Amino acid sequence: MLCRGDPTVDLILYPMTTTEFESFKEQTIRNYAEENVGAGYWHESEAMARSIEAHQKLLPLGVATEGHYLFSAKDAVSKEKVGYVWFGVEKNVAIASAFIFAVFIYEKFRSRGYGRMMMKLVEIKASELGMRRLGLHVFAQNPIAIHLYQEEGYRITSLNMMKELASKE
Repeated sequence: MLCRGDPTVDLILYPMTTTEFESFKEQTIRNYAEENVGAGYWHESEAMARSIEAHQKLLPLGVATEGHYLFSAKDAVSKEKVGYVWFGVEKNVAIASAFIFAVFIYEKFRSRGYGRMMMKLVEIKASELGMRRLGLHVFAQNPIAIHLYQEEGYRITSLNMMKELASKE
């Protein structure tokens, strides 16, 4: 699937291979653990184990897990891998929906329009699957992603808030 956008950015999404999945899994598990520690949800000592468990539940068969779609992304011209995306079809919801679990653009390709193109391609793919809604979660400590998603038409549907309390010690 090719998406043409900015004259300098053409992106291709293709189904992730089993070999690519191993690298994806390692990166995604690490990122999810770090994000949860950064948000104050998980303690660093347990974060990796909890992230591994969450990923194993969601993707027990890796790229072959039913209802989950994992894609690698490459620049259409240079053929360099620029990132990956993972989304899944939600079950038992009122409106046919998909949920984006991971969007990742490798560091050297960031701020070039690849993330925006990737989001457009996910919308196309989800629509082709009959989805009428696309959701995602973003951690508050990622303002660049929040800005991108809002520009792409995503709206906040829930908001977690936290306050640190003074210790009684």
